[in-house]
Amino acid sequence: MALSPSPTPAPDLTSLAIQGIPQLIAVIIGGAITLAATIITTGRQSKQALAAREAERQAERDDIQRQVLFELQEALHVFVRNIGRELRDKKATGNITDEADRELMEGRIRLRVRVDRLRARALREQAVKFERMCDQACLSFQQRDDILKTLRPLMTAYTTLRDAVGVEVQKYL
Repeated sequence: MALSPSPTPAPDLTSLAIQGIPQLIAVIIGGAITLAATIITTGRQSKQALAAREAERQAERDDIQRQVLFELQEALHVFVRNIGRELRDKKATGNITDEADRELMEGRIRLRVRVDRLRARALREQAVKFERMCDQACLSFQQRDDILKTLRPLMTAYTTLRDAVGVEVQKYL
């Protein structure tokens, strides 16, 4: 008679649970490591993306400031040219034409708008000082004061401001 294999006793649930603990611990540790790595990687990617966005924003601000400085250079040139025109009219006819007066006022407004958009405080203050000198010069032209006495410091201020704007432009190139 052949012996039949004896039935093996059914494994005890407790012993099965104890045998599975190392695998469970390994899965939990592996999951925790994966989670930590994901958090670290995501944090680095977020910081890099934030830095890239900030660099892009700064580049846009610099582009705007560079454009403002170029526009300021042009507005300064036009404004001084219009003052010269007003001075020529005053010398030639004794009066300032309405057209010259209108162009001077438009040039002053363009200049003021550009000055208000300047980022550099010292340059903005220097430009405002120049504008005030121009106002005083225009009044003296109308009052027939010694024009050269008024014009020399005005041209010195213009040259200084023009050079300062040029230096500021170089920072953005």
